Amino acid sequence: EYSDSKSKGEVLESQEKVVSLPKMQTGIDFQEHSKSDYPSRTIKNARADATIAITMDFETPVEKLTKRSVKEQNKLYIPVNINVSLIDDPQEIDEIVTSLNHYRVKSLNIAGNGIYTTKGKYTQEQLDDYVYNLIKILHAQHPFESIRTGGQTGIDEAGAKAGLRLGIPTTVLAPKGWIFRDINSKDISNEEQFKERFKIDNEENDNIPDCVVI
Repeated sequence: EYSDSKSKGEVLESQEKVVSLPKMQTGIDFQEHSKSDYPSRTIKNARADATIAITMDFETPVEKLTKRSVKEQNKLYIPVNINVSLIDDPQEIDEIVTSLNHYRVKSLNIAGNGIYTTKGKYTQEQLDDYVYNLIKILHAQHPFESIRTGGQTGIDEAGAKAGLRLGIPTTVLAPKGWIFRDINSKDISNEEQFKERFKIDNEENDNIPDCVVI
């Protein structure tokens, strides 16, 4: 559907100080749902103005729930099929932008298959690049005020990283206990490991400078 290509002062007064920022940045609003099940945070994230569901398989229970939750809340549902490849389709991009404009979308929920579903076809790094390029194209034509995801591996994770890199306020809503499912379909409950996945280098970030003036 969309490209998996790689993305691409003032004089200081004597009393001002240049402070280097840490090499790794998160900058994501991490939230923990009151319930530990996956459906609860899926339903809450579906409250966004629009949900873009990027998947290889739309028939998984979670993908079906995502679509149903969006429709029941009268929000915009945008399916993007990556089963064949990660290739740009300019016509589809135009159609998505038209829908975003028509519904005046401000908040975007990014959902889709976990890495345990895409393994063997796409790596997390490929999904990161793909989703980043897609959101960058859409954001340039229809600026988003906020992005949210469920924080799972695969598309959720890629969506949050894209928001961070593009400087769009991003929320990750995790199940209670910071549960996420790894590439081997094993559920892990660990806050540190959950958040560690979203750290990116400043070199990859379009909006976080290497230093700030205070």
